[in-house]
Amino acid sequence: MQSNGGIIAADVARDRPVRTLLSGPAAGVQGATAIAKRCGFEDVITMDMGGTSCDVSLVEDSEPVVSTDVAVGPYPVGVPMIDVHTVGSGGGSIAWIDAGGALRVGPRSAGADPGLDLRYAGQTFELSVPIPEGTIDERSLETVAERFHKAHRQRYGHAYEEESIELVTIRLRARSAVDPPSLAIENREESIEDAIVEPREVIYDGEAHDTRIYDGTRLPVGANFEGPAVIEGAQSTTVLPPGQRITVDEYGTLLVEVFPDE
Repeated sequence: MQSNGGIIAADVARDRPVRTLLSGPAAGVQGATAIAKRCGFEDVITMDMGGTSCDVSLVEDSEPVVSTDVAVGPYPVGVPMIDVHTVGSGGGSIAWIDAGGALRVGPRSAGADPGLDLRYAGQTFELSVPIPEGTIDERSLETVAERFHKAHRQRYGHAYEEESIELVTIRLRARSAVDPPSLAIENREESIEDAIVEPREVIYDGEAHDTRIYDGTRLPVGANFEGPAVIEGAQSTTVLPPGQRITVDEYGTLLVEVFPDE
C-alpha cells in the first residue's frame, strides 16, 4: 500500500520507501471509502482511531483527496499522499494535568511510546486535477485550467482566474480489475432481543437513561431500533443517544440517523 492509496510491488517499496510513509492511514481511508460507497454514500469524512491518534480525511465522489502539500512532522514530503489530518489523541490516550493545571489528552498513550500537479505562478504547493481523455490540445488545457480554478476555490475558498498557471508534474494512475472482497455477513438467526447483553444506566447530557447494551456481533441484518443504546463490537463501541436511530445493513455496517424525524 502506498500513501496515495494505491499499491506497489515489494521491491519498489524497498527502493522508494518514501511512498509508504502514510500507508497505514491511507489504507484506513481506502477501506472506509469502499464501505461508504457500498452503503450509498459518495461524500464522506472518514475517521480512523487507533491507540495514540485519530486520523480524519475527506472523500468526494468516492475519491479520497490526494495532495502533495503534505508534511510528516517538520519535513515536507513531495510525493502524492491521501490528505489525512491527525488529531493527537486516540482510544488509548492518557488524560493528564500539565504544569499550569490544565487538562491535557495525549500524546502519551497506554501501551505506546509516541515521539498535486498545478499551481499558480509563485505558489509553493500544488493541486492535482484530472486531464480529459484524448489528445492534449488547447481545448483540453483550457478544461484543465477550469478544473484547477474550481479545485483551488473548493480547497482554499478563492481562485485567481487571471493568474498564470504552472504545470509542475504529469502523473499517471493505473488501475487493474480485481475481484472485490465479499463483505456481506451471514444472515444471523438471532433476533434483536437475543443481542441484548444487559440493561444499564447511562448518562446522556447530564441525565440518566435506562440503556440496553447490545453485542454487535449478534445483531441481525435489518435490525432497526432507536436509542438510548450502546453497541459493543470487536473493534469499537457505538453509543446511540436518545432520539437517534440505528440500522444494520447487509454488510454488518451500523448506519446511524442523527435526526430520524426531521
